[in-house]
Amino acid sequence: MQLKMSLKVGAYRVIERCYYFCIKLMQTTAKTYFWVSKETSKEAIAGREDAKVFTYEFPPEFIASRNPKWIVIEECKATFKDHLVGNVILHASFIHRDHYLDHACCFVNEEANKDTAKYEYNSNTARFELWFTDLHGEYVNMDAFVFRSLLIY
Repeated sequence: MQLKMSLKVGAYRVIERCYYFCIKLMQTTAKTYFWVSKETSKEAIAGREDAKVFTYEFPPEFIASRNPKWIVIEECKATFKDHLVGNVILHASFIHRDHYLDHACCFVNEEANKDTAKYEYNSNTARFELWFTDLHGEYVNMDAFVFRSLLIY
């Protein structure tokens, strides 16, 4: 009888430790840099060079995470008529809460303020869009661009 009780207690402790380990494992925060460019957009792959809105997908591990998800804007480098420009604004559809100026997130070719260019992502939608406008809100078709963000999940 005593042996059965000690086995039950031992098994219970093993299960308890496994549960604790699994919970700790699930709470681990991951960080990864996420890069996209004009050439990797769904529009460029489809051969639509005149596109003004570019569509991408977040990595599946970011979307599937149960942890709070954050997107930190690191930088966006872009050219217009083979020149670097600074009076162009990058817009992103993944900005859900603070969608001022049509989801504006940063000026291109400027270092983003990583403290304020941080957005919580509460959606489970992998698809998002990027687009560019001038200071008057008119679409700008950039020659080339590279966008880098930090995904925290």
